[in-house]
Amino acid sequence: FKAGRLLFCHNGALQQFHLIRRKLLAQVTDEAFAHIKGTTDSEVAFALLLTNLAKDGMGKESPFFQQEPFGHDRLYGALKRTIRQLEHVLKEAGIHASTDVPSRMNFSL
Repeated sequence: FKAGRLLFCHNGALQQFHLIRRKLLAQVTDEAFAHIKGTTDSEVAFALLLTNLAKDGMGKESPFFQQEPFGHDRLYGALKRTIRQLEHVLKEAGIHASTDVPSRMNFSL
């Protein structure tokens, strides 16, 4: 997936994604939501990452339009927050304990 200067890929799966999709979508900005074209867990994870970048207070403009490099500390922080949010929603939904296969969050940014 692409947004502005960013490319994102996810090799893995959020288990039972259909059970948490709505909860995750409620956490993304309107701008990130408007850019979602499909129904995959990867695209929602990227929208959540873009939301975290938009709300981190470190950028002067939307991550969709930022021209300057983000910097590794900022990207690391946003990705870390995104993974924590995903883990929290999975745990809250009881998915982490109800499946034999863990959710895999192999993200590349």
